[in-house]
Amino acid sequence: MADDYARYALSQRAAFEATHPAALDTARLFADEPVLRVADLGAADGVNSHGLIRDLAEARAPAGR
Repeated sequence: MADDYARYALSQRAAFEATHPAALDTARLFADEPVLRVADLGAADGVNSHGLIRDLAEARAPAGR
């Protein structure tokens, strides 16, 4: 099971994609916070969270970086 664990996250991907924009909008409310922590409380190695985490890091990166 460990070898194909992430495969089972595909059934949740549509729900994650539907909530991704709302998560980014909510994160903008915390733009002045020095640290934003993201907790992936799901399963499957965080495969559905990687894109969100990259987008959040990009949005919070200093200009020109």
